[in-house]
Amino acid sequence: MSSFSLFLSYYRPYGFDEILAMMIASQPNLHSFASAMPADASPPLMDLLIRGMIHLFGPTNVAGRIPSIFAFAAACLFIYLFLRRRCGVSAAYLGMSLLASEAGWRYSYEARPYALLLAFTTLALLCWQRAAERESQRGWALFGLTVAIAGAMLTQHLGIVQLGFPILCGEIWRLHRTRHLDLTLYATFLIALPILTLTVPMMRRSQQGLSYLHAMGVNRLSLPFALHWVSMIATSMNQILGPSLLLLTVPLYVAARRKLRGMPVLPKLNFPAAPIPEHEIAAGIGAALLIPLTAIILMPINNRYDCRYAIGTIAGLAILGAFSVSRLMPGRKDVSGLMILLCGLIFANNVRRAYAMIRPVVFPVFAGVNSQLPVVTVEPFRFYPLWWYGTAAQRDQLYFVYDPEAPAEIKGVPIFERGRLPMHTETYDEFLTTTPHFISVFTLPSVVQRMVKTGFQLTPIGPSNDQTYGVRRLQPKRPLSRAPETAP
Repeated sequence: MSSFSLFLSYYRPYGFDEILAMMIASQPNLHSFASAMPADASPPLMDLLIRGMIHLFGPTNVAGRIPSIFAFAAACLFIYLFLRRRCGVSAAYLGMSLLASEAGWRYSYEARPYALLLAFTTLALLCWQRAAERESQRGWALFGLTVAIAGAMLTQHLGIVQLGFPILCGEIWRLHRTRHLDLTLYATFLIALPILTLTVPMMRRSQQGLSYLHAMGVNRLSLPFALHWVSMIATSMNQILGPSLLLLTVPLYVAARRKLRGMPVLPKLNFPAAPIPEHEIAAGIGAALLIPLTAIILMPINNRYDCRYAIGTIAGLAILGAFSVSRLMPGRKDVSGLMILLCGLIFANNVRRAYAMIRPVVFPVFAGVNSQLPVVTVEPFRFYPLWWYGTAAQRDQLYFVYDPEAPAEIKGVPIFERGRLPMHTETYDEFLTTTPHFISVFTLPSVVQRMVKTGFQLTPIGPSNDQTYGVRRLQPKRPLSRAPETAP
């Protein structure tokens, strides 16, 4: 699995978010690093790890992804150890296979913090399982849980929710059964208090510095906004739940057949087996519900949602899947083996699709025009790869122009922190006021219409799929409407 992640890391160019993280991690000193951090909108741990990899291996395609590769492998190991204690080897392998075949695997070859967050979440569940058993070496489990809590909070702003909510669900059920407060375990979460003093100011700086949090203001009580969020949540659940629901139809079918025949859903075991603690089932259910929970938390402050924000969901599904198979079909290693094989086929198909989507980044070629003209785009997802993989001359030629009048056109991507990251960034008005002749690439239709209305002639050049135009002002510039500046 890790070898496939390494292979894809080598050939797959960095995307927008990854390049932003690489540029922040590549700052010449820690002061510049801290100044640029708000642009990433995440706590600093992942960027610090990437910074260390860059110092060791240079800014290569693999260097920034090494932390994610190891983190996802660790997450698979932690979930295996968690499940083996209750279900045996075959069901534990099934749970690990479910984790590897899910949507979370794609983040094992991305320079983003989500695989690291999944590793801390599964570590927390493993250490909580051990600590709840009150073994003689409980101190090590509590120490590991403390490390996981601190690591998750320093990885993502929702990290405490990702691992805290499943454990909270498990502890509520355990308290209901035992009527005993485990104050020592609860005390481990006090580590969150000093970390919040670091991450909350960073969160506020990111919210103030990332203009899309202001520019994307919408009526949050409107029906379109509600439908927008329902669509995003449904898409995220489909990305996460798809393979699991396909595979878990086997134990669900067995349970339904037993129910219809009047048989007990859980079969009687012909061999001694320790029961699965109910509080661990509750924790698995809590992890599986992270998508709606995190969506509710993010809805008042954000305008988009993705399944990666609740990556711990796949750990919950792996736990519930392994528990279901081990209890509904005990001793059926053949069924577990078949499901593991299906997981392997799903994983292989994910590798195939990921490799098929690899596209090299090529700077646009312009025929018959002055190659020294500024090259402009309003598409940040296009701009960052062109800048990162361009030569020094191409970088100096490339400009990102932000149009504050059309925030929806850039899909909520922030304005870059001007003066902190080494690229040419200007507002639409600033650039058109000072530049009468330039080349526009990946040009949005709305931008074409607006430039024509303000006295510019656009001549198509280059490949049609680049939406490339030579742009020249034909008449005295008309006054451009001024929009409030939202960049810091």
